[in-house]
Amino acid sequence: MVKNLVIWRNNIISHKRASNVVNEKDITKDYPLTIDEVSELVTRATDISNSYSGLFQASTTSTQIVGHDDYLYVLKSIKERIHKQKERLTSNKTVFNPKVKNS
Repeated sequence: MVKNLVIWRNNIISHKRASNVVNEKDITKDYPLTIDEVSELVTRATDISNSYSGLFQASTTSTQIVGHDDYLYVLKSIKERIHKQKERLTSNKTVFNPKVKNS
């Protein structure tokens, strides 16, 4: 995986070899990387970075943004509000029976 990534970096991402461009060589076919492999490489890189950052700078890096799950609080609040509204409506509800005449 790492070898393929280095080849991608040296031939596709950061640099382009003239011979590859002229010959229309597709590096990705000769040195494939799947999404799962890239994800694994990112996870490993983050782990290594956090390990050394923790040792030398007493800090670590998160792979998630702050507040990534804030929407769950919003959805929970909405659900609670709907539940309270239904309870209020149910407790104030007068059953309407058209056969009974109101005086």
